[in-house]
Amino acid sequence: MANSRKPEAASLAATGMARPSPRAGLRPLALALACALLGACAARAPEAPTPTPTAPAGWQAAIGFLDVTGSPEVCTAVLVRADMIATTSHCLRPKGRFAQPNQLVFTPSAAGQQVRGAALVAEGGSVAPGNIKPVQAQTDWALVRITPPLAGIRPLPVAPLSPAMVRAKVASGARFYSAGYGQGAKDELRTHNGCGLLPPDPNGVTEGALFFATDCIIRLGDSGGPVILIEGGQPRLIGLIVGFANQPGTGEPIGIVVSAQAFAQYLGGGLVSQLFPVALPENSMN
Repeated sequence: MANSRKPEAASLAATGMARPSPRAGLRPLALALACALLGACAARAPEAPTPTPTAPAGWQAAIGFLDVTGSPEVCTAVLVRADMIATTSHCLRPKGRFAQPNQLVFTPSAAGQQVRGAALVAEGGSVAPGNIKPVQAQTDWALVRITPPLAGIRPLPVAPLSPAMVRAKVASGARFYSAGYGQGAKDELRTHNGCGLLPPDPNGVTEGALFFATDCIIRLGDSGGPVILIEGGQPRLIGLIVGFANQPGTGEPIGIVVSAQAFAQYLGGGLVSQLFPVALPENSMN
């Protein structure tokens, strides 16, 4: 679900800024002259300047967009340790080629920082972009060491919760979110709530041993973005967005998420120089 974008797309229109009119500077002078002649203009406060957007705070600060040098595709990634980000395996393979770690550029939503990948720590499997099947979704994750480590941003704690545990916590009042830089929103992190996990279906489309489905809004480019559970004011990363599927029965698009259960155990591991496949349980989807 990488989002393909052109470099020139970051225009004033894309950032929500209006291009200034060459006549804009004449309007205040004309208004002042008219008021002086007519003596009928009410006093008005000067217009306040448009506020500069502030960097997201709290758990959103740990989310950033992920660029691959030489590729127009953009993904999302999450800071899980000061020196490590989590994203999807297919985001490391734009157009089918494997990107070296130093070709990855992570820019967290907290302003003024940008880091590069240093090494692949662990990876669920070699997943190519495209129509990702449920069995692939379970291995569509990667942990990448970054340099320099990011200070001043709190990494998102990872919680390897089963879908049943997540449903129970949501029923008890926990809040469920997804987030990402999808649909060309390179400069705008979008979060979505009011959504949650879909119930399991007999065909295994919406849930497996290491993946689940959500009805949150998912856009191209959200791949690698977090699914967050906030309980008692504390955010926890419970999965990463990997792709789309069609909801059984209705055909409506749904989002597929690899569970944090798939990669939580590798957060403290050493570096690896090859793929680090996950042994799928016998009851996983084929």
